[in-house]
Amino acid sequence: AEGRLQVWTHGIVPYSRAEATYHAVTAYLDSVAETIAAHDIVATISVLPVADGFFVEPVLAWHDAPEALHREGLGGAPVPEQVHAPNPAARAAVADIREGLRDLFRDLGAAHFQIGKFFDYQGGLDPVARETLAALKRTLDPRGLMNPGVLGLS
Repeated sequence: AEGRLQVWTHGIVPYSRAEATYHAVTAYLDSVAETIAAHDIVATISVLPVADGFFVEPVLAWHDAPEALHREGLGGAPVPEQVHAPNPAARAAVADIREGLRDLFRDLGAAHFQIGKFFDYQGGLDPVARETLAALKRTLDPRGLMNPGVLGLS
């Protein structure tokens, strides 16, 4: 409604690490508070108990011009009145903060619902598992046409 773009980053941890994870995420966001303020970024955190763990999801929102995907996602509806000019500096700041959150979740041993694109799937595998996955991909997709780059495979 305010013409902000949003990105989400999440981690799922055992309930025994829920409080520590939440505090680590808030401490990280506090450490980048100057950047958040300088670019008028809104940072919120959603939390949710899930079947096997605790879901922590920081959400970053900032003023920026909508992309084609956003306009098309409105189903042909008019673009909201609150559209902003392109904001590459804020977009870059959000990307840096989100990468820091991703790395923090990795360091905390968090699991993710969406693996292989933004989250480092390969980094969590031992060498034998990595090679097994690569061999399977080469066998099933020798021309590399299925989801290239997903799971760190081409």
